[in-house]
Amino acid sequence: MSKRLPHLTIAEMSDEQKRIYDRMAAGRARGVAGPLMAFLRNPELAEIALQLSEFCRKRTSLPMRLSELAILITVAEWKSGFQWHGHEKLALESGIDQAVIDAIRRGVEPAFAKADEAALYRFVTELLREKSTSDRTFKNVSEHLDRRALVELISVLGYYIMGAMEVRAFAEEPGGKADPFCLLQGEV
Repeated sequence: MSKRLPHLTIAEMSDEQKRIYDRMAAGRARGVAGPLMAFLRNPELAEIALQLSEFCRKRTSLPMRLSELAILITVAEWKSGFQWHGHEKLALESGIDQAVIDAIRRGVEPAFAKADEAALYRFVTELLREKSTSDRTFKNVSEHLDRRALVELISVLGYYIMGAMEVRAFAEEPGGKADPFCLLQGEV
């Protein structure tokens, strides 16, 4: 539930919003929540966001393991607990080690066993923090991802940053779970 932007009820939705809501709900175990509920305030935006979400989640050439790693790095950087809870399990199921997941949540560089994960982590982290990457970092990640996958990776990052901004701006709570980033600071 959002603290700042109340979720629309089905009764409040237009026919267009209901149609998009039903499409969103069909593809998600957690149902429609978080940034998706915010997007529904504008049906045209919601439709575009849904298409981009489906592409980023299911149709890139990135291996699921690397896609989920990139998502976790992004939502950790934005401290988006709502998105973290949605992707932590997916990252684990896709083959990301729990120790790597825990390190990312704490904001420290993990000890990677796989070179492609280390290269992706450095590329994504550098891009998010510095707003650019060095030639060396780009060359390193390019040894593991072709040009198409790199373009798709940046698109995945952009989509999850957009969602994280919705979550943070509207104070979206992480679905009845503790905020994984507040726990780092000793908060409850």
